[in-house]
This record gives sequence, structure tokens and C-alpha cells, in this order.
Amino acid sequence: MNAILPWDHLSAYVYSDSGRIILFPVVRASKHRNEKAMCQILCPDLLNYYETLIEADLPDEQFEPLLNRKESEVIDLVANAAREADLPRRLGRTSVKVRYYGSDLETPVHEDNFVST
Repeated sequence: MNAILPWDHLSAYVYSDSGRIILFPVVRASKHRNEKAMCQILCPDLLNYYETLIEADLPDEQFEPLLNRKESEVIDLVANAAREADLPRRLGRTSVKVRYYGSDLETPVHEDNFVST
């Protein structure tokens, strides 16, 4: 399906409150999804961590850095998996840019440009 979509990078959104990471193709840095082609990764560890933070009833100034740190760990795991799997080759491309979004969902917290090996 991705071969017929005019996309130039992937966006990966981390939804801690449901323990999901959703990846979808995007054209020219648009934030809008193409629902025809997306991938959802379930991450029970992320959900459990989020629920533990909620139950701890921490003030925002403690909660947010802890959640951001966990989201960064999850993003690193996804990036490493994409690198090890040679993501561009699997998608039939020479390179693939991935933008990762954390809990604020507006500004990318990390970006990778994978080049086929």
C-alpha cells in the first residue's frame, strides 16, 4: 500500500495513556495521518508506567519529566528496531525519515533519517 502513497517521511506518535505507538506516512511534514496505511505498536510497559505515574498522583513538575524520560526510552527502542531491520530496504526506499512525537503531540521530540545499508 505504501508504494502508491505519495509520502516523504513517517510520523511516530507515542500515546502513553493507551500504551500505543502509531506510525503513519506523511507528505511534506504535514501532521495529518493517512489512515490507509498505518502501523500500531502496543507497548504494555509504557502503559503500566503511565498508570503507575497517575496512581502516584504526582505534581505536574514531577510527572512530566518522568513521563518524557519513559517516552524517550520507548522512542530509542523503536529507532533501534528500525535501524536493525533496515527500514528503508523493507519499504523499498533508499532512505526513510521518521519524526517522533511525545505527549505534547505537536512538536517532534526526536528525528531519525535511516539510510539503507
